[in-house]
Amino acid sequence: MRYLLLALFLVVLVTAKKNKKKCDWYDRPGVYIKSYNRASKDKVFSSVEKAKAACEKDEGCGGVGLDKIPFRKNPGEAPLHDHTIYLLPGQNVQLMLQSGRPNQHRFNSYVKGGCKKKKDKKDKKDKKDKKDK
Repeated sequence: MRYLLLALFLVVLVTAKKNKKKCDWYDRPGVYIKSYNRASKDKVFSSVEKAKAACEKDEGCGGVGLDKIPFRKNPGEAPLHDHTIYLLPGQNVQLMLQSGRPNQHRFNSYVKGGCKKKKDKKDKKDKKDKKDK
């Protein structure tokens, strides 16, 4: 019974890893692109890594924004997170890289580049090897 559970766990783990996407990220420290909209009740994240993972799963996401002020559910309440970390709407990546106001030290932006499934990188390498032959 233990071996069956272990085998099942390994199958699930391998299957989950196969479908993960890997995106290129462009870090823009000190650049303001868009602030968090409290009225829209957008989701906030406890870390940039968690927000990037959520953004990679969402086709409509263009990046992650970090406001260095603590996140509070309502003004005046105790902070829930050390920073306000939120998703940026998807749009033209080049426009997002060029837009934004620099020297806004309260903000950091992380813009999502092209995303590929992990197996796509392997396929690309195989095609390159065949081309070289």
